[in-house]
Amino acid sequence: MMNNQAHIDPELHAFVKQDRIRLFTERNEFKALAENFERDLYNTKYRSRNVIGILMFIIVVLIGVIAYVSNFS
Repeated sequence: MMNNQAHIDPELHAFVKQDRIRLFTERNEFKALAENFERDLYNTKYRSRNVIGILMFIIVVLIGVIAYVSNFS
């Protein structure tokens, strides 16, 4: 009964149509924001891993230098 086009109020139909358009537009905006944030998170994780790797390398080199110097002290 509700799906019969003859019984649907045209004003209500126009409102629903506009609301659907608004919802799809908002969904697309939020989807784009989510993709941007996800890309930023990936880049941050990548940079963090690189920094941690460099710091670990520096620590290992410093430990090696300390061990070398302590052998000759």
